[in-house]
Amino acid sequence: MKFVASFCLTSMLAFSALAHEAHSEVKPEDAKDYRQGVFQTLKWNIGGLVAMAKNPDIFDKDHANLLAQRLHLSGGMILEGFTDDSDMVQGSDAKLEIWDDRPGFEAAVNNYLEKAGLLVDAVAKAESPAAYMEQVKELGGSCKACHKKYRN
Repeated sequence: MKFVASFCLTSMLAFSALAHEAHSEVKPEDAKDYRQGVFQTLKWNIGGLVAMAKNPDIFDKDHANLLAQRLHLSGGMILEGFTDDSDMVQGSDAKLEIWDDRPGFEAAVNNYLEKAGLLVDAVAKAESPAAYMEQVKELGGSCKACHKKYRN
């Protein structure tokens, strides 16, 4: 499973870099809408894992695996939405630090991806939500740290 997660992560990062170049002509407003959609996808999927933890009777291992995999794969799409010219778009909660400290922002996204990969592994081994909740908290912590520095 770790090989699959590593392969998927590597593929997503490579594709994301290529897609970033291909999307250099994207309107800044479209980039904002795209990244907000990615973040909504992340929120939706982590919410499902948390719901199963709050009510273990609804735990469905296959569905939990799907949600964790989506969190990992969707996380690989984050950087693509932060195009060079989308820093001043109205309606965005993104701080200018994302563009001023691109290496730091990329490190924060990579931290998320690492935590999401660990979550995929934890959910794959889990027989109950309690078995993966520590990784959900770790993933949430990576989100919180990034939001603190890079989100209004």
